[in-house]
Amino acid sequence: MKKFLVTLLVLSILFISSCSEKTDSIPEKKERLFFNKYAYFLSNDGWSYCFKYQYFTDGREGRELVPYAFNSINFRYAYSRQIMDDPDAAQPILKMQVMGDEGCDPALLRDMRKIAALLCYNMDERPTVDELLATDRNSLSFEVLDGDIFFDLMTQALTEPQREYSDKYVEFPSYAMLAEPAFTDGYKFQIGFRTGNGYVDVLYIDVLYQTGERFNQYVQLSDIIEKGDPTDGQRQLWELVRKITGDVLENNDFTYGINQYKNTVVDNVNMKRLADFISDISRQSYNKYM
Repeated sequence: MKKFLVTLLVLSILFISSCSEKTDSIPEKKERLFFNKYAYFLSNDGWSYCFKYQYFTDGREGRELVPYAFNSINFRYAYSRQIMDDPDAAQPILKMQVMGDEGCDPALLRDMRKIAALLCYNMDERPTVDELLATDRNSLSFEVLDGDIFFDLMTQALTEPQREYSDKYVEFPSYAMLAEPAFTDGYKFQIGFRTGNGYVDVLYIDVLYQTGERFNQYVQLSDIIEKGDPTDGQRQLWELVRKITGDVLENNDFTYGINQYKNTVVDNVNMKRLADFISDISRQSYNKYM
């Protein structure tokens, strides 16, 4: 029974597929049978929370859909602090932190199981939208998870109007955590993102500076900035990275402004590498970055 619950939790956290959300792939000129609604929150520590609501356009219920799902993925830190601080740590197969996986804090895992029970991932007795909206926020008694984040996202996804679909990124994975395959000239770029309904909804770009030969021996530009001790060059680099991030999200275009920064070098960091990285993402050619 324990193995079943853990497996069920992992499947639901990963929205059935951690690599691709095929339900968003609607053949051209065919009627859309169902909609997806998403609500997101990105915390300063990199955790990106998402509540998804999927429903048939005609209002009917169907067992082939899992109507509700909640997950959180860290797009700032690929590895936990425990792994980063361990000089002998083995590199995980999954270069991504997913909240609620079996290796996480047991208390957090219990919190995620409470959510799984509330949303009825087993599909036997799904709650209605009204029943979920009427849920007492204190009823789940979370130990670690911020309950307001969960309930706010659930309410937003269940009540806000359906966003019009875009065809631009409809075939993209619902989320990805990617990085250049190796350090070159002492650094590499890291990019995490979410897409939904054809939009780039969440994006986090960082620069990792190599400090040793092992996979976990590096420092991140975002941490240098946060600690308040960057050089002028690092500050300029971060400002450019944040501008690129904002432009991509505002214009729903991974390659927006790429011609303006691709020939730029800031603090010995060659932005052409970021331009090539982002161009590969826009072409869905990102296997080497996984």
